Amino acid sequence: MGYVEVIKKVRDEGRKTLSEYESKQVLKEFGIPIIEEYYIEKFEQIYQISKLKYPIVAKGVARTITHKTEKNLVRLWIKDEDELKKEFSDLISTEGVEGVLLSTQITDMREFLLGLKYDKQFGYTIIFGLGGIFTEVLKDISIRICPITEGDAKEMMSEIRSSRLLGSIRGYPPVNIKMLSDMMINLSKLSETIDDISEVDINPVMFEKGNPVAVDALVVLKD
Repeated sequence: MGYVEVIKKVRDEGRKTLSEYESKQVLKEFGIPIIEEYYIEKFEQIYQISKLKYPIVAKGVARTITHKTEKNLVRLWIKDEDELKKEFSDLISTEGVEGVLLSTQITDMREFLLGLKYDKQFGYTIIFGLGGIFTEVLKDISIRICPITEGDAKEMMSEIRSSRLLGSIRGYPPVNIKMLSDMMINLSKLSETIDDISEVDINPVMFEKGNPVAVDALVVLKD
């Protein structure tokens, strides 16, 4: 399903917030790298997935719940099939949960955020900064008005106080700056194509062998 169909479906249902699964469908179409994951509605479907390796992350998908962590819908470091079966059963029985997203656990603990926000005065702006649980506390971010260039993207990375985390640190490889720049530029380009979006929140952006991937994402439409 393309982004036009996804947004129409959300509007037809009287919603303005896309689920994580729907949000990632839209972002992937615009060249935003998404963590490799699998959507299942029945536990038996895991036997059709050959690339999934333990430890695993399982997340409940619900159109009516936007903050999954607060609702305990994110289960990390699942070590084997028995534990996965237990977590799946618990998630799928939660009110509003329609399915479960499964992905291999990323071991690189660095987390950044990437966002797009519509402002009535400035239009669309791109936000980049430290992500995860430290987003609200440290507010370590950089902002630019769209559209942005590769130079803008690299400047934004260097401006945050946590920029050293993008280099080689504690055994983690340096971040692929070109891929991260492209990710930021592609998000900026999205705003030139879809003017129905109020904001995009990609948090966290994490790294697989230094390459950035969107691990969680939320797209909100304008009123």
